[in-house]
Amino acid sequence: MSKEYPFNDTHPAHPSSPADLSPRRMSWPRILRVCLLVASLLAIVLLAKPITSSITGSAEQSASPSPPAALSKQDVILIWTAVAEQRYPVYAGASEVDTSRMRAKRKPVVLLDRSTQTCPVERPEQACGSNLDQKLLSSTAAHRFVSAKARQALLLANAAQVQVRLPESTYVRGASTDHVDALLTDINWPAFYQAYPGTAGYLQLSVPVVVDGSHSLVYAEQRCDGRCGTGMLYLLARTGKGWKITKRLELWVS
Repeated sequence: MSKEYPFNDTHPAHPSSPADLSPRRMSWPRILRVCLLVASLLAIVLLAKPITSSITGSAEQSASPSPPAALSKQDVILIWTAVAEQRYPVYAGASEVDTSRMRAKRKPVVLLDRSTQTCPVERPEQACGSNLDQKLLSSTAAHRFVSAKARQALLLANAAQVQVRLPESTYVRGASTDHVDALLTDINWPAFYQAYPGTAGYLQLSVPVVVDGSHSLVYAEQRCDGRCGTGMLYLLARTGKGWKITKRLELWVS
């Protein structure tokens, strides 16, 4: 007769007593200890995951740079002022006295009360009053001057015009954009200089954008005749007293 588990073939076969066949019973205190141990291990596993995620998230957050602070209204005024106070070229044509002395003398610029506006790349002739567009800021020189991200931010920030108003100074005089546009409807620069004598034409500024926490970018367009004008990009650095121009790029000249 074959022998099967749980019998041991090294011992004589004999019926086991009822005491031998009854299962071993665990005491209640032992069962309770096992349950507590399992529950503790499960709690440790469940708690470890959110703690690890929190630590990892905090490390990633501290490692990533915080976004630059937006420009305040006071920052914008200070940036505009720094650019408007630059010396601008004077037209020495028929509407001005053509002498070296007059050309050398600094003249105030007429600041328009509305900002430049980004123009679509494909637009009809004279359909936009500004040269600020994607093509203008895509040149090799512009690429070297400032990042593509900053240039794109400048275009987006100037999708709509905003009011530009600065305190008048020796070299900055405010003017209505509508009034200047009306004077120059037929490119009538003599009419402009009759209305604003002794000036260096008009200046139109863009809405500035922050490049990082300590720099800003702004576009300025000055016109003093049909054959006199410049388009400039200015990079400014934040200082203890305001903003200072650190770099400039001439995008176009006429």
